[in-house]
Amino acid sequence: MKRLESKIIEVNQRYETRFDSANSPNFSAGGDSTYFDPGNRKILFLKLDCRIWWLFDFDMIGAWRLCLEDRPIAIAAERLGGSRQGVHIEFSFKKTTMSSISMAIADRHQGDLWNHRISLMLK
Repeated sequence: MKRLESKIIEVNQRYETRFDSANSPNFSAGGDSTYFDPGNRKILFLKLDCRIWWLFDFDMIGAWRLCLEDRPIAIAAERLGGSRQGVHIEFSFKKTTMSSISMAIADRHQGDLWNHRISLMLK
């Protein structure tokens, strides 16, 4: 959490944004965090627990989609085969050399909720 707070402060100072880990619209899962600054129309993507990050204007987002995938898992020491659903939102970009980024989200319900929220914020 300390690394996240430090990175948000750094980005805010450098780019005059208003990301706030407690109050900004955001979702996080599996070392990925996605923050929105609706007032400045910016989106902050953080990966690998804030070791890698990108900042984009809302108008650079070309599209996004909710993605579901089954991933094999090992259950306990017996390593019985199973699967769980990996959920992420893939953002596609326009006007940039980076074509897309996939950000993990907790579960399908949160994915559906954020898919709707993103459509409202990026209008």
